[in-house]
Amino acid sequence: MAAAAGGLRLMEGLRPPAAALPVQLGNQPAVQPWAQATRNPFAASRSHKKTGSHVYRTAESHMTKVAGLAKRTYWKLAKKLTKSKRASKRQGTAVLSGTQYQLPTWQESPLNFSEQHERWLDPIFSTIQNFKEGSFLDVGVNRGQTLAKFLTISPERTYIGFEPQASCVTFLQDFFRINKKTNCRVVPAGLSDVNGVKQLFFRTGQPGDGTASIAEAHRPASFYTESWVIPVFKGDDIIPELEVSNISTVKIDVEGAELEVIKGMRDTLGAMRPFLVFEVLNNFLVATGEALSPELTKYRNRRALEISETLNKLGYNIYNIHDRSLIQIREIKPEISSDLTITDYLAIPKEYENEAKRKFSEYFEFRNAEQSQMSA
Repeated sequence: MAAAAGGLRLMEGLRPPAAALPVQLGNQPAVQPWAQATRNPFAASRSHKKTGSHVYRTAESHMTKVAGLAKRTYWKLAKKLTKSKRASKRQGTAVLSGTQYQLPTWQESPLNFSEQHERWLDPIFSTIQNFKEGSFLDVGVNRGQTLAKFLTISPERTYIGFEPQASCVTFLQDFFRINKKTNCRVVPAGLSDVNGVKQLFFRTGQPGDGTASIAEAHRPASFYTESWVIPVFKGDDIIPELEVSNISTVKIDVEGAELEVIKGMRDTLGAMRPFLVFEVLNNFLVATGEALSPELTKYRNRRALEISETLNKLGYNIYNIHDRSLIQIREIKPEISSDLTITDYLAIPKEYENEAKRKFSEYFEFRNAEQSQMSA
């Protein structure tokens, strides 16, 4: 009983004070104050409107205007969103070999999935994929030009791209996520012959700058306008971390830094014996229409020779891809020309030579350098 009495006193202590007891105004029914606080403020305004209160009439008028403005804004935004979705349906897709892919559309995409890009490489990649099992390594993804070829030829294989430009990496990762391409990855870094950081030099600074390079001396200093610091890795060190067990193809297009990429993955090339498709630029500045200085020409020629010697020591034969011909060469000798269709090379492991030639001969004529010079 004592406990009960204590409980009653406790409950009495929780009763609202006298000031909070139900209030009755005039002939209106009594209203609990805490219930009054939760009532519709517009309803309160209407009740006071009858009393002629100017304050509440003004407040209700402002609230009505705000509500109308919010409604008009909502419909304007909804209309813009509908237009944006319609535009995305028109512009945000790419069809490759009959398969439709969604493209990121939250701003202008730097991705380039044109089927017309470097068409002479299509039979090169398709022949390699039919010849050898393994992952596809894309060193210098840039705007996805070679990725589009991969998705056309062998979309179910493992694809690993290396790209240091942040804008390109963002769109590539979004593209893989949107299209559920779990077999595709992009590493936000460059490949080189050291582990560390390097300057990536730009001419335009625009997303997907195709002239960006870590080889500063490959072009005149006046060619570039800015640079960023990027991470770089030796292929021999990072490829094992990616759990790659076999490689069929390594594509290298890094605007003059191909030598460092090849030197940094010598052990991988020796162990997995992939085919290499790489670029060595001509001794000419296509972007500005200028020939190189004698000093820069000598520098490029020396580096091209070192690429040749490195691949020869690793047991590769080198071919210049020239239209429908594969011209076997001992040394890479860049020409003074603006023709970008003659700057690509194929390196075939010598142990695959005979069988690979039979496969490639379906699309290409094999020649040696002397035969090529005579026909020219």
